[in-house]
Amino acid sequence: MSLKRLSILFLVLGALATSLEAQEAWLYFEVTPMEATLFVDGKPLGDRNRVLRLAPGAHSLAVYNYGYKPFYKDVNMQAGKNAPVTVVLEAWGGPVSGPWGSVQFEGVPPGRKGTAVLSNGKTNDYFVGHADEFNQSLLFFHKDELVLPVGTHELTLIGASGSLWSGNVKVEANQRTVVDIRNGGTTMENWPDWAKVGAMPRFGSGVRTQVVVAPVSGTFSATPNKIDCNQPVRLAWTTSETLHANIASTQGNYDELPQFQYGPLPAYSTLNGDKIVSPRATTTYNFRSAGPGGVVTGAGPVEVNPVIKSSINSSMPEILYLKVGDKIMVQDSTTLSWTTYNADTVGLNPLFPSETRFTAPKDDLNLSGSQSVAASPRQTTNGPVSEDNTYTLGSSNVCTGTDSQSTSVHTRGLIESPMASIFFPTAYPMAGKSNVGLVASQKAELNRVAAIFKLYKERNADAKMMLEGYADKRGSVGENKKLAERRLARAKAYLVEQGISADSIETTAHGSEERLSLEDVEALDAQNPNGQSDAKNREWVQRAYNRRVDVTIGGVQSSRFYPYKAADAKVMFSYSLVPEGTVKKAE
Repeated sequence: MSLKRLSILFLVLGALATSLEAQEAWLYFEVTPMEATLFVDGKPLGDRNRVLRLAPGAHSLAVYNYGYKPFYKDVNMQAGKNAPVTVVLEAWGGPVSGPWGSVQFEGVPPGRKGTAVLSNGKTNDYFVGHADEFNQSLLFFHKDELVLPVGTHELTLIGASGSLWSGNVKVEANQRTVVDIRNGGTTMENWPDWAKVGAMPRFGSGVRTQVVVAPVSGTFSATPNKIDCNQPVRLAWTTSETLHANIASTQGNYDELPQFQYGPLPAYSTLNGDKIVSPRATTTYNFRSAGPGGVVTGAGPVEVNPVIKSSINSSMPEILYLKVGDKIMVQDSTTLSWTTYNADTVGLNPLFPSETRFTAPKDDLNLSGSQSVAASPRQTTNGPVSEDNTYTLGSSNVCTGTDSQSTSVHTRGLIESPMASIFFPTAYPMAGKSNVGLVASQKAELNRVAAIFKLYKERNADAKMMLEGYADKRGSVGENKKLAERRLARAKAYLVEQGISADSIETTAHGSEERLSLEDVEALDAQNPNGQSDAKNREWVQRAYNRRVDVTIGGVQSSRFYPYKAADAKVMFSYSLVPEGTVKKAE
C-alpha cells in the first residue's frame, strides 16, 4: 500500500473514532475501597477505578462493599466528557464472631472475574463481594476469603449479562467449601486455624481480602395464640443484620400484613416492631427476615374460636290483653332480654333485622340488649284470645360463626264489643220473688261482663265492679228505690254465680234521681245500633230505658242502648206487668 493511501486510511479511522466519541458519554469513576463493585442501571460492572462509557441520558449508579454503607447516585450524562464521580464509602458495622466457615468459587470463566456474589437474596443489596475475591490462591494459602456463618446459604453469581450460577451452599464450622460453578459440585477442606480466631472486622484488604458476613438473627411471636372472634392479636418481631423482612399468613380470610421492606439500608440494622391484627380464622403468621448472613423464619399460629354463645328470655312468658269496644283495658308488656358472646351482628326476628353492633378488634365480646313488647294480638274479631309469638335471636360474626335462639310469648285475653246495661221487665223482680225477672239475653250480657271483669281483675287485684240500679217513674220514690235494689241484687247474685266475688261488686240504687229524661232517651234511641222503637207513645220508650242496671268496670261504663234485637225484648219492653210464667219462660 502506498504511503498516500495509508495516510488516507489513518485519516478516515481518526475521523470515525472522533465521531463515535462524540456520540458517547464518559466519566472517570474513582472508588475507595478499590474492591467495591459498581452497579450501573442495576448491572454489576466490576471493582476499582475506571472510565465509564455509557449512552447519553439518565443512569443510576450504586456502589456496594460489604461492611460499608452503600452509595447511590443518579446521573444525567451528556455526550462527551462528564464530571468525574469520586466515592469514598463509609465503614459500617462492628466485628463479627464465629462459628463460621469459608466459601471458594472455582470455574469462573475468564473475563467474568468481576461477577458479583449475592448471599441469601436476589437483589443487589445482598452483595457480599465479587468472584475474583473468592477464588484466587497465592503460593500455599488462599489469598481471599468469603467467610459466612455456619448454615446453608443461597449464593448467586451475576454479571452484566445476567445470572451466571445460583445454588444452596452448606457452610460448616472451620471448613472451607469449594464450589465448582461449572457443575455445582462442592468439596470440603479443613480450615482449622479459624477455630482460634476471635472477632474479625467485616471487611479487610491488603495481601488478602476477607469478607466476614454477620449472621442474621431474629424472633417472632403472636400473642395470644388462642382467641375468640374479633379479639386482638399482637404480632411482635425483632431482627438484626437484616435487609428485608415480611409477614404473611396461610389463609385469606383474615387481616393480612403487607410486606414491609427495610432495604436498601445504609447499614444492617436491628429492627423491632409490632402490629395488632384480628384474624378471622385459625391462622399461622409466617415471619421471614433475610440478610446476607442468612435467613431467619418464625411462625405464630393463632387458633380462632368462631363459636357464638347466645340466649334470649322473656320476663313474662304469658301476657294479657283485654279490649272492650275501642277501649284497651289491659295490655301487658314483656321484656325480651338477650345476651351473646363472640358475636358482632345480631337480629331479633320479627322485631328488627340483623345489625352490626361493633367491629374488630374488641377486648369485650359480650353483647346484650333488651326490648319491650306489648300484647298486640293478630286476632281482630270478638272472642277469647290465645296466640303464641316466637322471637328468634340470630347472631353471627365475621369468623363464620352463627347461632340461633328462640323464646315464645303467649298472649291470652279477650276482645269484646262494648258492655251493655242490663234491662228488666216492668216491676221485676217483685218483692218476695227476687229471683224472677232476669231474662236470658240479659244473663248472656252478664256472662260477658263477668268474663271481662275476671280478666281485668287479674292485673287489677283491687278492682271493683260498680252496679247502679234504676226504675221508671211509676211508683213512689221509696218503692222505686227498693225496686232498683232488687234489680241490683239479682244482677249481683248472677255475677257471683259466674265466679265473681261479692266483695268485688259495689251497688248503688237510685230512686228518682239521675233518671234518663225523654230528651236523653230520644238521643240514645236515635243512635241505637240495635234499631229504634216504633212505639208511638215515647213515654213507654223512656220507661223501658230506665228499667236497667248500669255496669262500670275500670272507668268504662256500659252502653244504655235498649236491646231491641234480643229475642226476649218484648217481655222487657211491655208497658204493663207481664205474667210471671211468661217472664220465667223468657229466663
